[in-house]
Amino acid sequence: MTAMPATKKPRVIGIVGLSILGGILNLLAGIGLLSLISSATQDPTVQIPAWVTIVTYLILALGVIDLVVGVLLLMYKRLGLILAAISFGVGLLLGIYNIISAGNSVSQDVSLVIQLAVLYYVYIYLTREPEKSFFT
Repeated sequence: MTAMPATKKPRVIGIVGLSILGGILNLLAGIGLLSLISSATQDPTVQIPAWVTIVTYLILALGVIDLVVGVLLLMYKRLGLILAAISFGVGLLLGIYNIISAGNSVSQDVSLVIQLAVLYYVYIYLTREPEKSFFT
């Protein structure tokens, strides 16, 4: 009888690194937007729409979720994959909306590449064997 070789756990360092990088970039963008909103509201003649503040807090929340996703994926938790799909999917939609409404920039291009890469990894880890069997 021959023994079947043990299947190795998938390497998650790539998706973890991209999740942490995405979280840091989202937090920096959110903090920058909050400081711009704060300085703009110092002038009583300037009116900031409420949706700008809501989107800013959404970006900050996505940054925190991305950092939590990185930790959960290091522990091979399926919840990390689900949160990553939601967080990076919403981030991708926000990025596409920004490009359509405000024009393109290098930072938005980098953000879209990171989000697409993470979503690709999530798809592989959720659907393919043996990778999906390691996430509990």
